[in-house]
Amino acid sequence: MDNFIINFDLFGGLTFDEWLKEEDRTEQKMERYKPVTNEELDQLEKSRNEASTARSTSWAVKCFQDYLSNTGQRVDFSTVSREDMNKILREFYGAVRNSQGQHYAIGSYIGLRAGINRYMNDPPLSQAWCLMQDTEFTSSNNVLSGLIKTLRRAGHDKSQHHPAITEEDIKILRNSAAMNPKTPQGLVNKVWFDIQLHFGRRGKEGLRRLTPQSFIIKRDAAGAKYVSLAFNEETKNHKSHQERDLQSRRGAMFEELGSEFCPVSSFEKYLSKLPKEAKAFYLHPRRAAKFEDEVWYSLEPMGVNYLGSMLSRICKEAGTSVIYTNHCIRISGHKSESSLHSYWAPSLTSRKRWSSVLCENVQPLEERSSNISAPPAKRQTPGMGFMDSYFSNCSFNGSIQFNFYSKESDMPQ
Repeated sequence: MDNFIINFDLFGGLTFDEWLKEEDRTEQKMERYKPVTNEELDQLEKSRNEASTARSTSWAVKCFQDYLSNTGQRVDFSTVSREDMNKILREFYGAVRNSQGQHYAIGSYIGLRAGINRYMNDPPLSQAWCLMQDTEFTSSNNVLSGLIKTLRRAGHDKSQHHPAITEEDIKILRNSAAMNPKTPQGLVNKVWFDIQLHFGRRGKEGLRRLTPQSFIIKRDAAGAKYVSLAFNEETKNHKSHQERDLQSRRGAMFEELGSEFCPVSSFEKYLSKLPKEAKAFYLHPRRAAKFEDEVWYSLEPMGVNYLGSMLSRICKEAGTSVIYTNHCIRISGHKSESSLHSYWAPSLTSRKRWSSVLCENVQPLEERSSNISAPPAKRQTPGMGFMDSYFSNCSFNGSIQFNFYSKESDMPQ
């Protein structure tokens, strides 16, 4: 009987090992590029906006659509021309009122235009318009500008600015149990205050996302210790990854040697009292924490709303004359988008001096007086003022008070 041999080429002429390697390469190529739908791409495009921005957009669009409905107008936003949109907006700006039939605040009118602009440019419309600058919208913008000026002349500009914390209230805060670094709650309160002050963070922007790894401790060329952000932060005013001097925007909080209010010392102590497995930076103290305990804090993170009202709670506990909000710690304003690109990008040396000014400004008067040293013997170069020599290449937005005294007898007692 004849023997038949049947060969099956299962691996396409390859050995088993070669076939496995080829399969791995094929799978890697498939995994490198994931199919993406238009809906997913639209969602990614929309996700560039903060949640608060999305809410503002929804409010503006609802106001606009309510106006169109009440006036019997039907508008297809995907096909409407710029000229027709300008005519509609011109009437809308002049006619829109709040639910009580009164004029909106000036900021709300500006928000209405900005919200409608985002809606027209976001997916799925993606019109690539600019309601603020395109020449086709000049007449509608003129109406809005005229309305704003009219409201201001009539004294209806009700914009409220956050008050700066007074020197007396700073003294109350620093000497209160609410910011005592020897207690768990006081320590986290003080560290929060110091970070808000030195890094210029907004009311509650990004606080919940901070982790112990969000900060790094370094030393400058002179050996001075300072705390800085470990990443290039995105904020409402600084979003572009292409901005210049991204690392210089990380901020710096320098040590104040010999001061019981040294922010770096408090920061290091706070880190040492966190549980090793902590994932959030701001944690609630343990209920039964004792001074001698190695760990003072639980794994429960402070929530967004809790962090958003942090200073108000501290003020109530400390007994300040005014109950301040988080924004009162650092007040800054931006007049134009171009200013954001040059805002706050000084050298590390200038940051050190700036950090020292901030610390001095929030120290009690008694400690400030004790830290005053004799003036340097070296005279300044003729024509070079104080600001030129100590704050070169700096751009400050905000309100800062400097008090200079020509001789010791002029100093406050």
